[in-house]
Amino acid sequence: SALPKPANSNELQKAMRNALELRKPAAKPASSPAVLNWNQLASSLPPGTRANLVRAASKEMQHLILAYGSCREAGDFETANHCQKALKAVALSFEVVPLHALLTEYEALGTPPQAKDLLAIAATWQAH
Repeated sequence: SALPKPANSNELQKAMRNALELRKPAAKPASSPAVLNWNQLASSLPPGTRANLVRAASKEMQHLILAYGSCREAGDFETANHCQKALKAVALSFEVVPLHALLTEYEALGTPPQAKDLLAIAATWQAH
């Protein structure tokens, strides 16, 4: 069945939580909370659903990277920082390890990443 494209990262995360709820075993004890693991979740989803989520996450990452770059160019560093943090969260959620690692490294160094570098990594992940 076709899924509507999530409009933003909140809807994307909600869709992932809903997918996890559908796959949650009934006998799982309450003391053991489910941990979101994209690779584990992806392997249990139908290929079409998985592809839709990857496309939506990729578009969200591209949007955040472009917004980040535009904000930096305009001198709006507060919004750029917000975009960078949101991008890091999406990268973590979808286990885009190279992107998350690069953002973490730049964060530790206190220097801003280049949008072109971030876009290249995001494009590589989508192609994977």
